[in-house]
Amino acid sequence: MLVKKYILVFALAFFARLLFGGFFWGLDRPAVDDGAHYREIASYISSGHGFADRHGPTSFRPPSYPCFLAFLSILCGPGAAAARVCQYFLGSVSCLLLFYCMTLYFGEKAGLLAGLISACYPLLIYLPSRFLSENLLIFFLLTGLILLFRPVSPPGGSRTALAGIVFGLAALTRPLMLAAPIFLLPWFLMGKPRGKPGHFFLFLFCFSVTVLPWTLRNYVLYQTLVPVTTNAGHTFWGANSSWAHGGWKIPPPFWNGNRVLSYDISQRKSLSEDIQQDRMFFRAGMIWIKGHPVAFLKLLPGKLYRFWHFRQQPETEEVSSARMDLVSLLSYGPLFLFMVAGMILALRSWQELLPFYLLLLLFTVNTLIFYGDLRMRAPLEPVLIGFASFGILAAWKRFIAGERQVSP
Repeated sequence: MLVKKYILVFALAFFARLLFGGFFWGLDRPAVDDGAHYREIASYISSGHGFADRHGPTSFRPPSYPCFLAFLSILCGPGAAAARVCQYFLGSVSCLLLFYCMTLYFGEKAGLLAGLISACYPLLIYLPSRFLSENLLIFFLLTGLILLFRPVSPPGGSRTALAGIVFGLAALTRPLMLAAPIFLLPWFLMGKPRGKPGHFFLFLFCFSVTVLPWTLRNYVLYQTLVPVTTNAGHTFWGANSSWAHGGWKIPPPFWNGNRVLSYDISQRKSLSEDIQQDRMFFRAGMIWIKGHPVAFLKLLPGKLYRFWHFRQQPETEEVSSARMDLVSLLSYGPLFLFMVAGMILALRSWQELLPFYLLLLLFTVNTLIFYGDLRMRAPLEPVLIGFASFGILAAWKRFIAGERQVSP
């Protein structure tokens, strides 16, 4: 019976994504913005030219997602349609992982409800149509949460080691996950059942071993330390500057009569320029914060507001439509209310659910340092759906079935 439920969730998820891609978005629609650059790097990898773009070797993008796209290109051909269908498959598998993950933490009913919601949830249907790293990060986060689950005792060495590898791959997908070991440390020390300090060091070792080869590659390439990407300063300054508004914004060509630093990565002329621009951008952002501490503090509520907002702040005109805003509001609005209720009710079991809260804290801190946007929240959306599912079931038991006691 349980197998049939998993088949139902997967079939519903894959059909919904394929339907959206085939009849609304278009399977062959060209990639734009970040997606176009990811696809470009993937084409160089699949053709045997290494991790590079038209200007030569690069570290502007983290490696996991372009390598994933390169694998799809080798497996299915270079066309956008085949890659999108594969991403629909990956998104559907992520729905199964959410089903299983929430079953472990909240029980089968909540797991099934979370799986069904994620299968039909507009944001998670839309996301695989874009060539964005969030698609892969969702898969890694759910897998990592499953590996960290403690039914009656902490996971053994093999599961802990595998969790370290998975979170290392997540860090190579989105650099914010480099801080995951620090944020997950309380889980190893305070989680219930209580873990052993040695498990954390094993997790950290496997995490570091996963990330280290890429860091060494960057050191050989640039002759300086670049843990994952040369994109951090670019993002940091665009979110912490005189023209910042809580999100990420490209600066005007001129500011106070002076020409600003170039954001156009196509204008790079050498590898050293990657490092120079990254550090100049970061330095410019830090100088602005130090010189305008009050203005920086005023940005923080706006960053959080944008992080939790229902609307996709458009990177391009392709996502700026009233129809998509309405769909997002009608789906995310109720979900948000039940998610808040679920998180509050689940606090009584906070030690078992600590990984969820710690990952939410990690994303929140990253938002305050950089910027807020629906896309920045997207990797956490399945976790929020899990809390919402628990909240829905709790409301049902309390107000419909008349039961008072609800626990994960």
